[in-house]
Amino acid sequence: MKLSLPLGVVPFALASLASAQQYELVDLGIAGVADSEAFALNERSDVVGSHDTAFTGEKHAFLWTKLPQYGLPAGATDLGTLGGTFADAQGINALGQTTGGAFTASSPFSQRAYLWLPAPAYGLPAGMNALGTLGGTQVASRGEGINALGQLAGTSFGGNPGDQTAFLWLPVADLGLASGMHSLGTLGGASSFGVDLNAHGEVVGRSDASGGTTHAFLWLPSAKYGLAAGLNDLTPGASVFAEAAALNDLGEVVGTELTASFALRAWLWLPSAHYGLPAGVNTLPPLAPHPDVSALDVNAHGMVVGYASTVTGVQLAVLWENGAWKDLNTLVAGGSGWTLDVANAINDAGDIAGRGTFNGASRAFLLRRTSTPPLATYCTAKTTSNGCVPRIDGHGSPSVANGASFQVTCIGLRNQKSALLLYGSNGRASVPFSGGTLCVAAPLKRTPLASTGGSAVPASDCSGVFQLDFNAFAAGLAGGNPSPALSVPGTTIDVQTWGRDPGFSPPNNTQLSDALEYVVAP
Repeated sequence: MKLSLPLGVVPFALASLASAQQYELVDLGIAGVADSEAFALNERSDVVGSHDTAFTGEKHAFLWTKLPQYGLPAGATDLGTLGGTFADAQGINALGQTTGGAFTASSPFSQRAYLWLPAPAYGLPAGMNALGTLGGTQVASRGEGINALGQLAGTSFGGNPGDQTAFLWLPVADLGLASGMHSLGTLGGASSFGVDLNAHGEVVGRSDASGGTTHAFLWLPSAKYGLAAGLNDLTPGASVFAEAAALNDLGEVVGTELTASFALRAWLWLPSAHYGLPAGVNTLPPLAPHPDVSALDVNAHGMVVGYASTVTGVQLAVLWENGAWKDLNTLVAGGSGWTLDVANAINDAGDIAGRGTFNGASRAFLLRRTSTPPLATYCTAKTTSNGCVPRIDGHGSPSVANGASFQVTCIGLRNQKSALLLYGSNGRASVPFSGGTLCVAAPLKRTPLASTGGSAVPASDCSGVFQLDFNAFAAGLAGGNPSPALSVPGTTIDVQTWGRDPGFSPPNNTQLSDALEYVVAP
């Protein structure tokens, strides 16, 4: 999937998501601009994509956030271009680092893969940084996926057909490779295209093969999943065209095949048996009565999104779960005036980003899974010694039995500091503590320590993030000693972030967020 798991998040699989789950529809379109589309999101449901501007034929990348962060206001922010008239954003990681393709000022044929940084990192300044190409006849490039290490997958290409090569770009030496852009080769044909990568630097896409066909590939930095290091053909039987669109951190891959009869068939490749399916390529049936389905993303729980094409060519955004496709239009409140056309991305909490039609225009959307009763935040955060105001939030449905994630996230923390979550099942509190306020009533429990990450030292800023899948933690899959109360439906849980802040003198050398309250769902 075109996102990556930060420290403290553990992919796991439980029972399937309840089919009655509903979603909140968020319009991400930029006011006054006709068309937009969302292509990727991270675990906090920060969303990236592209939008038309007021200038005809000009398109820019955007980043949307629910709350102010990354030094940006809440809502959609135009990330601009590299000086030309076009840019899109195809991937975003937990740090808000973003990639895509953007034109430079020199010509429309000078598209470059870029890395947009909210703060300086990897020796690069904040903002949009061009990453170059593989050289030779290849004069353009574009990024497609990014992981939490800032590693990118994409394609370098020239002006001639067949002159395209999938690449892996590394900000620092890793995976046995030097920093910079590396060719991933082909499956024997002329060209290849890199589409996505996971937290392990494993890359998927498509490549020409011998005989004039195109096959899906999985590139591995070392032998794994019973496959060799390097480029592996996942669809050797494809008779016309097959592409891998995304993969999760378990190495599970989704894609689409064009059959000899020119039908589109979504598939899920599994390195081992999972979800009641065998290892290998599993063709997913169509969404009746629609003949064609394309798969575009997969999360850590095997939930797949994409689109189905009707017999008249109309597209419907779809979700695969519980062994069947669902039309996402049936899972949102009626009367909205929206038609959801394409689901491009899904995170582990089950939030979905894509493109729909509203008032005759194509609009970027975010579907956020709703919780019953709703999540609540309360209490006052302690301002850190360098002026950060930590903010806690939750994403998804808090239920060990629902088969998806419940991400508890705190942003606005000091970077590169140790942090954890304090939680309890005895209600709220408002007690002076470490120069701030303790918001959770005793007795307190805690999660394991983790780094807030963010900008590398010696920088001191508010780019730190703490995130934990509380469903995985409650199930004993994220370390620590979780309270049994986390798994009892109907229990009210209160959560607050605690972290180190050496800018204050002991005993006040801590940072404290506001608090989140939720009720454990069945």
